[in-house]
Amino acid sequence: MLGGIYTDESCPRCGAQMEDNGFTAVACPVHPEHKARRLRVRVKYKGEATQRKFTKDTPEESYKFARRFLDGVRFKIEEGIFDHRDYQSSNPLGFFNLAQQYLSLKKQSLKEHSFIPIKRYLHYAAKVWGNRNIKELDFGAVEDLLTITLGHLSSKSRSNAKSAIHDFFVWVRRRKVIRHDQFPEFPEIN
Repeated sequence: MLGGIYTDESCPRCGAQMEDNGFTAVACPVHPEHKARRLRVRVKYKGEATQRKFTKDTPEESYKFARRFLDGVRFKIEEGIFDHRDYQSSNPLGFFNLAQQYLSLKKQSLKEHSFIPIKRYLHYAAKVWGNRNIKELDFGAVEDLLTITLGHLSSKSRSNAKSAIHDFFVWVRRRKVIRHDQFPEFPEIN
């Protein structure tokens, strides 16, 4: 099995390193009544390590959440949809982070009068979506942005916003951040 649940705690009675019993807790092998509360899940897959810490009020709660997370990661690996970037604290798949990269590249290749509207539209999107994972943005999110959030703009401006956001998603797909099937559909704007 890939990954495991670990702790840096040791048994308060004998000092032994606590181990995952595979069922209910990370506990001392000699004194099973002593259980760890500070847990860490580690999974190494395709050379990339994914870690997450769990510290809840009781050892049982910590273990429940850690086990659920580990099972979820194992399931995603089995299904072939696991992406270690989804679990990095720097959030490299966050919309805001990717938009910043995109804008810094666009600023170098476009003239100022062409760059300013693109920046404005992506900032509108960033206000709504924040640093949400880019894979979670679907037709509904794009439609809400263009019709509700930007509803005060003329249809020409909303069409320009749609074009700028669509170009951003094309860039994200070309960089292989998202797959073709994760590319959101875009609504029609009259």
